[in-house]
Amino acid sequence: LLTHIGGMRWIPRLVFSQVKGRDEETGSYQGKLRPINRQYRLIHEMEIKVQTAAPNTPSIDNVNQEATVKGTARVYPNTFIPNPGDMIIGDTPDGRQAIYQICDNVTPLQIFNRAAYEFEYVMYAWWSSALEQEMMKGVVAQYHFVRDNIDAGINPLIADEDWGIWQELEQLEEQFPQAFIARFLSREYSTLLLPGQPTTIYDPFHTSFCSMMFHQPGSSLMGGLNIIPTDDGSNATRLTIHSVLIELNKHLMENILVKIPVIPAKTFMQEPNLGGIRFAGTNYVVYPVQDRRLLWYPGSSVAVNSLTLTKGITAPNKTRSKLSALFPDEYLGDAFNPRPKEDQNSYSPVLDDDFYIFSEAFYDHDDEDMSKMEMMLWRTIEENVVNPKDLLTLFKESTTWPVLDQFYLQPFLYAMLPAAFRGV
Repeated sequence: LLTHIGGMRWIPRLVFSQVKGRDEETGSYQGKLRPINRQYRLIHEMEIKVQTAAPNTPSIDNVNQEATVKGTARVYPNTFIPNPGDMIIGDTPDGRQAIYQICDNVTPLQIFNRAAYEFEYVMYAWWSSALEQEMMKGVVAQYHFVRDNIDAGINPLIADEDWGIWQELEQLEEQFPQAFIARFLSREYSTLLLPGQPTTIYDPFHTSFCSMMFHQPGSSLMGGLNIIPTDDGSNATRLTIHSVLIELNKHLMENILVKIPVIPAKTFMQEPNLGGIRFAGTNYVVYPVQDRRLLWYPGSSVAVNSLTLTKGITAPNKTRSKLSALFPDEYLGDAFNPRPKEDQNSYSPVLDDDFYIFSEAFYDHDDEDMSKMEMMLWRTIEENVVNPKDLLTLFKESTTWPVLDQFYLQPFLYAMLPAAFRGV
């Protein structure tokens, strides 16, 4: 849509859009009117596409109050409807500031069935602090323009009272991936490993999810992340909660893996398999055991057991008990200690039950027993919108969570950022 409105980009510092009642008429700026009789919505740095630039001289005939030489410009859909008498403060080509006024001729346009507008405008006066202050007295609401929101289908005008929240979300979107990778990337293996463990454990589903979520065009941040192949020879598609968040498709919930054990990397086929997990150097992998015949681990039928993974069937072994059995004398870190009751309302610890990452209540869509974060995930999946203040609060709280909970849950908080932008 942005590319289908031609013209030269012009980003005025301020746009004063008149606020009129149903029966009120728009009109030229009149400084002598009381502020209550000339009210404006103020838009900061809204992009306008200039077709023909107005001359850099005041062009109002003081006798007839008519514009002598006019320029033309267009505004994007869903921004504002230009009205005669609306005012614009912006730079001129020579670097000075001027005040422009929209003239009587405003023409509706259709761009992909969305309403845009072309208008004529004229230079009203050279800018002065006194004139701007007088105009500001009539401002009843302020907005900030976000250009990228137009193609994203999000309101491009952010209310001034929400602007601070929007900027916090943008800062998280830009800075969180680098902070997360810097903390959890294994320099030895060039990939993400479960933190706080006495041995190396690799989760291919979560690592691939992080790689996809954190990838930014033009950024080399994820360029060196190693996605270790975990092909077991079955060519089966492994769907997890990560798949649902990527696709935002709630119907996938019926086909995802909800219980996934930790198994030795040696249980995979002995062929190198293009640098597969067996020879990658990591000792364990989070992986579903669905067909033992495809795995190879001589003399270790106990390690590859008959764990069942589908919803509604119990799987007695959990990452915690599995590792405890393998390393009974090792301390597994504070990530395995249960959290206090009061924290369970905001999120469910990863190891609270034997379900993968999230709780049984989450997978059952049980609103009564779900945590706040899990309810927000469901709303993201179903509606793609969440309360941005709630998400920012969870992000701040997550810095105090156990390290394993941070490793698994913070990327899901990050994945909800687009839904939070929609909620502003």
